[in-house]
Amino acid sequence: MLLLKNLYNMMLSGLPFITYNPINKNPIHFPINVHPKSMYVNFELDKYQKIELNHFMKGSGLELIPISLEKNKPKKFYISLNIYNCTSPLFLNDKIITRFEVNTYVKNKDNQNGTLILDYISNALSMDPTNYFKKQQDILYNNHNIDTTTDIIQLSMNYQLNDNDKPYLVDKELFQFTDIIYYMNGIYDKMFYDQSLITNPLKIPLLKQIHFNFHNIKFNKPNSIFYFDKEIRFVDALWANVYCL
Repeated sequence: MLLLKNLYNMMLSGLPFITYNPINKNPIHFPINVHPKSMYVNFELDKYQKIELNHFMKGSGLELIPISLEKNKPKKFYISLNIYNCTSPLFLNDKIITRFEVNTYVKNKDNQNGTLILDYISNALSMDPTNYFKKQQDILYNNHNIDTTTDIIQLSMNYQLNDNDKPYLVDKELFQFTDIIYYMNGIYDKMFYDQSLITNPLKIPLLKQIHFNFHNIKFNKPNSIFYFDKEIRFVDALWANVYCL
């Protein structure tokens, strides 16, 4: 953790000193624009999958909890695939970054709910408090296909988006779990958002086929799948609790 704090202090030193410095310990804030058609694919966890994920999360200090994703539906344990394109001034260029996150829903020892990134893939060099620097990896993502393979993640998905896709009635609890984005070591990003998330139309695409494995756990038919029709605007407080651990 000391190495992580030192790395964070180095990042602060490259920012305006009045706002960001190792003395006042203000977390770094930066905007992220998630492009239209960002996708969520949600699998309900069975007993075996819960046991395996709990084993995978061992040492994180986090606990799986059920969540309601669809309006007026009961809470269940889920793993969610979130695939999206994004841009940010932090990237120091105009390149569109593709990111694929394998997420679940958790609480910490203080009963602070949030979304946990179990693992992720990006087509650009990434930085996070677990890997520090993670190399870019291949991912195909367009309006019809998503394909990527690593030692831990294998995803092949074929779908179709149409103008007349039916709406998905999301439970607002999902947005509450977006407030905090945990990493596997308990560090989290604090996310801020506006109406671009809350009032964004959600739609259900036509899913033609999907094959998904994570950490040698096979997942079959999704419980639900939806996409955000329009852009989402976030402001991310990076590693917001890094000085607290």
